[in-house]
Amino acid sequence: MNNVPKIGIIAGAGVAAGVEIANRFEKVVTGGGARQNQQHPEIVLYQATQAPSRSLHLEGKGNSFIPYYIESAKKLKNFGCSFICMPCNTAHFAIDEISAAADIEIINMIKETFNYINNNHSNSSTIGIICSDGSKKQELFNIYADNILQNHQQIIYPDEVHQQLVTKGINNVKAGLHRTLSIKDPEHPASIYFSVVNNLYKQGCDLIIIGCTEVSIAVNYLPQDLNMVDSMNILVNTSLEKYNSLLSIYKNV
Repeated sequence: MNNVPKIGIIAGAGVAAGVEIANRFEKVVTGGGARQNQQHPEIVLYQATQAPSRSLHLEGKGNSFIPYYIESAKKLKNFGCSFICMPCNTAHFAIDEISAAADIEIINMIKETFNYINNNHSNSSTIGIICSDGSKKQELFNIYADNILQNHQQIIYPDEVHQQLVTKGINNVKAGLHRTLSIKDPEHPASIYFSVVNNLYKQGCDLIIIGCTEVSIAVNYLPQDLNMVDSMNILVNTSLEKYNSLLSIYKNV
């Protein structure tokens, strides 16, 4: 067996997001010139579907997901994964605890998203966050923004009415309605999120972070000229950069 690094993915939050990130890995690598299977990274995708809701736990309404994620990370490490990514922004509430307990590096999607903004959107002044109820309640993105953003942009969230729409859109993605409904249907997740995006722009945002990976799926259907940063794309690109750096080391061993 070839001695190459492996990317581990703790998915299942939700299941569609796990499938989506695998598709995006393939798209980016193929777009970069890969024409053979062997030119793609080895990826181990673990759908941790039995973990309790991350958002409900952060809201104080449900059991902890953390033990399940620690166990999932240990399984991926035992399988030979070199590092892990978690396509769930909300789960990053416990990223340090999970990484330490499993003794494996986990790419920090939220941290890398704000690093990307420093390098590519430093002129922004007000950043809107579309995320889960739990992330909003814990002000998870504020914690990272305060420590990383060089220009100290203001962070705002949808108002209460539109935050309820965010949750509705997440649930509709979990139900697969983005695949079965017309984009013109008001129940289509993209239609729901278009309303949320407009609300954030009306509040003065000049940049929006897609901070939930179910939302990432829905924005595929939105106009591409909207000024948004998709955290799932950041996670894919950062993971591939990490993989390629490890690959060069492995080849020289």
